[in-house]
Amino acid sequence: MSSISQNIDALKEVSFANDSEENVGRLRNVLKNDLIKYDIIDLYNYYLDCKQDNNLSQKYVGGIGFLIFTSFVDQFDPELSDDDLLTANKTDQEINVHRKIIEIAEEIVKEICVYGFIEEEYGINKNIDEKPSFIEFHKAGTTSYILKLKFLKRFEGKYVALKILKFKYIDNETIRNKTKNYEATYQNNDNSPKIHHNDFTYILMDFIDGDTLYEYIHKTLYHEPNRYKIISKIIFKLCEVLRYFASSHGIIHGDLNTNNIIINKLEHNDNGEINLKLYLIDFGVNYLLNEKIGSSQALTKAGVYIPREVLKDSANTSLMSDIYSIGVILLEMFNIVDEFEKENFEDYLNFVRQNQPDLAALIDDLLDKNPDLRLYDLQKEYSDKIKRSRGNSVFSNIKQNSPSEKKKITIDFAPIYIGLQSKLNLAFRRLDSTKDKNTSPIFHNFQILLSAISGDLKPLFGTEQSHREISYFNIPDERPDPEKNNFRIVSNQLEKWARIAQLSNLLVLVCSILIFSNYLGLIKIASYPPFINMNLNLTDILSVIVLLSFSSVAVQYYHNIFRYLYTRELGSFGFWNNVWLRFGTFYWPGPILIAFFYDRHWWEYAAFIGTFIVSINNFSNYRLAKKALSEITKTFDYHPSQNILDRLKDYRDWGSYMFIYAITLLTIGILVNNHILHDEIAYLLIILMVNIKMWRSNCTDDAFKINTTLQFLYTRYDRAIKFQRQNQKKY
Repeated sequence: MSSISQNIDALKEVSFANDSEENVGRLRNVLKNDLIKYDIIDLYNYYLDCKQDNNLSQKYVGGIGFLIFTSFVDQFDPELSDDDLLTANKTDQEINVHRKIIEIAEEIVKEICVYGFIEEEYGINKNIDEKPSFIEFHKAGTTSYILKLKFLKRFEGKYVALKILKFKYIDNETIRNKTKNYEATYQNNDNSPKIHHNDFTYILMDFIDGDTLYEYIHKTLYHEPNRYKIISKIIFKLCEVLRYFASSHGIIHGDLNTNNIIINKLEHNDNGEINLKLYLIDFGVNYLLNEKIGSSQALTKAGVYIPREVLKDSANTSLMSDIYSIGVILLEMFNIVDEFEKENFEDYLNFVRQNQPDLAALIDDLLDKNPDLRLYDLQKEYSDKIKRSRGNSVFSNIKQNSPSEKKKITIDFAPIYIGLQSKLNLAFRRLDSTKDKNTSPIFHNFQILLSAISGDLKPLFGTEQSHREISYFNIPDERPDPEKNNFRIVSNQLEKWARIAQLSNLLVLVCSILIFSNYLGLIKIASYPPFINMNLNLTDILSVIVLLSFSSVAVQYYHNIFRYLYTRELGSFGFWNNVWLRFGTFYWPGPILIAFFYDRHWWEYAAFIGTFIVSINNFSNYRLAKKALSEITKTFDYHPSQNILDRLKDYRDWGSYMFIYAITLLTIGILVNNHILHDEIAYLLIILMVNIKMWRSNCTDDAFKINTTLQFLYTRYDRAIKFQRQNQKKY
């Protein structure tokens, strides 16, 4: 006889004809410890036979059905889609088997005998003497199953969710106590499901209809035309809910992730506003960490949202671990990928730096590996107030295993969330689409010209609708914050300097069009000053094109590397570096226009001035970046990745190459204008090819890597300076 047949025969010995406690205990032992491994087909066939056997009690049949349900759901993850199974290299036949097994499990749990076994074993019938009119399997978690039920006479006929512990964890004291105290610890409110009944092994609560945030991100968010505004609304609402729990109950969530946030309602009204209702579920430290249960794959998936200090010891769960989780959720909403992995956080953050640099700086702050440095300025600003309210540090551990212990905690975390909401409001200050952000300023200038020709001058002055200043939220605040106002002023100034760079390039573009139009007879200029040369030969045409290419390189270089760099607050050297950065927005039209209209043989000198100033900018920023790295390492014990070091080395080489290029242009200019070199057209063509190569690589493809590296270092350096100043005040 096969071992499988022996297993089935062993089950047959558990006869429930007399419903003896001994036989009940034997089946419980099977469910708790999974002592017998069953062939799913034989087990299902045995269940069908049991249903036809009138000599067996309904309790026994229901117990076998529940065993099949739990075995099927635990072995075959219902959450896996066909795409997930294909990614796991499953064949079409295996996918069909997987789907069929889940369908069988979902049908079995609807059997009234199976629910009868559940209600009696979990003690649900002690509180509810009515059988549900509707039963449906909803989800399976690490330690529990969730069923969707409906009772005709109870709960106003609304759907409720029954969360029952898996039998293997039913004797775990920690899980039992958390389940028993869930309602008392996390009181009913508008943003968590209402608890109707709960005991050591189950929770009966309102069923919240809607997608989890994870499902919404992957099914809907990417296709939303105004997804930036939706993201801002969701994250702001999340902070608002957490602020409520913090101020009203003095509690944190402890296991914040996209699967524990349910989007119940997300609608757009006629005024373009977003109505959002979300719920938080599964409060408390993740059992994967606390009890070391579940698979390593589940732990890895959950660990994405959990900071390092909590992964080391779940007792380190604090307000700052929730803050970290908010940063991860925000990062995930901007990076919709199939597998959101912790190892790729820096790549995800670099993507945000490219499109929303202010937001990237805030996320970087939220994800700091050191909990004492997350939202450091807010921590220091409010720590004294919070310490007085609790008599302890805000960052101490919070343990809530009983209602009586909860009453001792009167801490108010609201100021931290208010400050975070203010920062979010400023970081989401613009509604630029990703497409607008990535559009080359050169192509944008052509759009401006076309608009001007049609009589629309608004884009010329930067008043188009896509760049308007907005405020998403009404934020409660106790007093004006000069630093926040300064943040807004700086952001607006950077946009204005970027506009100046575009206008500088636009000026060169318009003048070159004017020269060529006059040459082709499209525009006839009756008279102009004698020192202006409007005649063209082949050398002149190439000179104008080469100088136009230098202007295009200059504006693209500024737009993709320097546009969002602000170093004024980074010491005295940072102040002058910032002055030089902004000078880089308008220095090149002067030399180029002199060469355009006075002597086009001076193109080498105009190009030398432009490239020399860029090389100085590169050297200056490289030196500041090295200093930033040194201070970050010293202050935060930061160890830079090889990626950061390689990019800094590349940037140093850029400065060297640009300096050599500038000296080469100056040398060519001196030799050509003194008639020592004669092949000027050849040099013009070579320089044009070099500029095209530079525009495609240094100004576009590689610029993103350098920009994100500099942003990262300058942001961290700014925090290091604030940290050092704060520590100096203590002494």
